[in-house]
Amino acid sequence: MTACRQVNHNKIETLRALERELGSLPLQTIYLEGNPCQQAEGVNYRRKVMLALPSTLTQIDATWVSMPPFISAG
Repeated sequence: MTACRQVNHNKIETLRALERELGSLPLQTIYLEGNPCQQAEGVNYRRKVMLALPSTLTQIDATWVSMPPFISAG
């Protein structure tokens, strides 16, 4: 079963808040578009989301992502 969270257009200010709430879930997909944290992080947004959330993540918003090999799963 695919674990997906749609939290787009909410008021998530920082990725730390996101990590506290969702960091322990085995997510594969997350939608964060329209949140303050997306705009605050700028071009580094997806990379920082990948570092903040579990390595099971394969899609951020509508973009497929993969973990760099140097980041261990778990």
